[in-house]
Amino acid sequence: GGGLLLRARYGQYLSALAAVGAGIAGAYATLAAAAAHYDLVPDALALPLAGVIAAIATLIALRWDSQLLASIGLLGAALAPALQAIDTEMGWVSAAFAVIVLAAAAVVSLPRGWRELVVSAAVLVGAQIEWLLAEADVRAGLGTVGVAGAFLLTLLGISLASQIARGRETLDQFALSLALVATGATFLVTFQLFQDQTNRGIGLLVAGAVWALVFAGLRAWGFDELALVLGTAALALVAVGTADLLSDAALTLAWAAQATLLALLARRLRDVRLQVMGLAYGTLSAAHAFATEARIDFLFQEDADHVRAVAPLAAAAAAFLVAGVFAPEGYVARTEAGLLAFIRRLRALLDEHRRGVRRGVRETLVFIGVVLATLSASFAHVSISFDVGHVAASVLSAAVGAVILGLAGSFGSDALAFGAYYLLGLVVVEAVVFDVPDVSGGGWSALAAAAGLLVGAYANRLFHSQSGKRDLVAGVAATLAALTAGVGIEEITGTRLSGGLATIAAAAVYAGLAAGVFRRPVLRDFVTTLWTLALLFVLVAEGVLLVSSSGTVFAAALTGAAVALLARPLAESRFWIEGGVVAVVSTLITLAYFTPPSHVFQASESPGERLWVLVGCILALLLVALTAQEVAYRLRLVRQARRSTPTFSAVTPRSAVCGQLSASAFWSSGSSAAQL
Repeated sequence: GGGLLLRARYGQYLSALAAVGAGIAGAYATLAAAAAHYDLVPDALALPLAGVIAAIATLIALRWDSQLLASIGLLGAALAPALQAIDTEMGWVSAAFAVIVLAAAAVVSLPRGWRELVVSAAVLVGAQIEWLLAEADVRAGLGTVGVAGAFLLTLLGISLASQIARGRETLDQFALSLALVATGATFLVTFQLFQDQTNRGIGLLVAGAVWALVFAGLRAWGFDELALVLGTAALALVAVGTADLLSDAALTLAWAAQATLLALLARRLRDVRLQVMGLAYGTLSAAHAFATEARIDFLFQEDADHVRAVAPLAAAAAAFLVAGVFAPEGYVARTEAGLLAFIRRLRALLDEHRRGVRRGVRETLVFIGVVLATLSASFAHVSISFDVGHVAASVLSAAVGAVILGLAGSFGSDALAFGAYYLLGLVVVEAVVFDVPDVSGGGWSALAAAAGLLVGAYANRLFHSQSGKRDLVAGVAATLAALTAGVGIEEITGTRLSGGLATIAAAAVYAGLAAGVFRRPVLRDFVTTLWTLALLFVLVAEGVLLVSSSGTVFAAALTGAAVALLARPLAESRFWIEGGVVAVVSTLITLAYFTPPSHVFQASESPGERLWVLVGCILALLLVALTAQEVAYRLRLVRQARRSTPTFSAVTPRSAVCGQLSASAFWSSGSSAAQL
């Protein structure tokens, strides 16, 4: 009364507002104490009295055009059911009163732009709806379901009213936010209301039908942008409802659907806030899947339910793929302030570095989506047959990693190449550590992992041939692939003949890849790594196929000589170097183990028994020495000498190299003669 008198006599001063506000707050406090603490007011009468107080406060607020008084009156009424339920419990009748207050707050606030009041009332009422759902039994009653539905429809109605007040020209951001909140709350409320999977799916389908009807009405009235939001939300509700009828991964599917919805809306509306929210929901869906239905350790347990992991991982993969493929091409400035100020800075960063940052974000999202899809397919394969499925999963994962690594080279993306190498590394580790010892046919997994790593590194280096720094990475990958292939060959071959032939086949693969890019000077180091590994495979094959160790050394010496002879027609001095190294090492092994000079002075030994091995090594060294004068190695040394000292001639390197090899051959010949 004092506040009304002050305004009537002196005008609307803050003192008048404070007095009336205090009176309204005092009325609520008195009612709360009388009803909840002293039981002077029956429960059936408490809420109507709170409504009367709210009505009086609202009338004064409208008369004075004061959002403060309206907030005190309406928020006090919205809070009344919670105060009443402190000593009892939250019933659906009390929650229904709170929903009515929310609707009244919207009617009062929207025409006057008091959006803060609407948001505050929605938060208070939403908390009480959550309280009601938390105290509900396993099977919620009809009253609880009706109140929860009324709350969701109220949120949707507030969104529509806000857009109608704004007009048809542009999408109202407040309406967009409430529409998304209503959709997300629908998922959450449905999951809490219905524990039964079938009922939950039906509930989501019904909600999707309601959203579809609203979509049709908005399209008819010309509110196309909000209609797009609600239409997409309807599709998400229907999709999750249908999936829920077929699967029990409801929460993961819901979050994935939300992420997909927000990604599509972000593309259409060019809103970075929706994109950030979509990424958050996508991350939640993947994390929840890995924590529940699709734990990675389930993939290695034969008695686990692998089928349950397929749908959640596929849904999360679809969310990331949509977010990556349909990322916005540009952004429109929005009201990004307060807690959302960081999003404004993020939008500015994306606008400033369009080609770099945006491309990196897209590649990352698509990569994550492809990896999740590969995992989903792996679980599907393992669910059919554990052993065969693991081999098939390794083959698929290796193929996917190789394709990604090749595309990374084509795009010139180091980040994508790093992710692909990491994926292929995991495939190699899984194949060697688990498949080979524990899975029937695990050797094929190792071969598939090796092939994927080798082909991917080869393609990446081929498409990104202008950067010589990548030779080291590609060479390490090719070496790791060779070691993994050796493990696979050892596992799948049962005889020396099959093992040797398989090793020769691996050598042919490496030699063929080297020959394919041999004439590219920029790839010389990588090509050298490939044919060096091919040479090592040949040497290993000789050791497998030849029973005697002396025969293996003899064959290795001749192989080294043959490789050295390739240096001249191919104009590659490294053939001569590596061939010579093989020949020299073979000779040293022969002198150390088969025909040591000390055997000449021991009567118990037979120095001439393995002389043929030493003769073969000597012939190999002589062939290498004779070809040293003609290979490109001499030309390279000549060029280096001319750059360093003008008086240096081609005779120096030629004579030095030939002299060293000739001395080695002469010393070996002398040892051979002595043993004769």
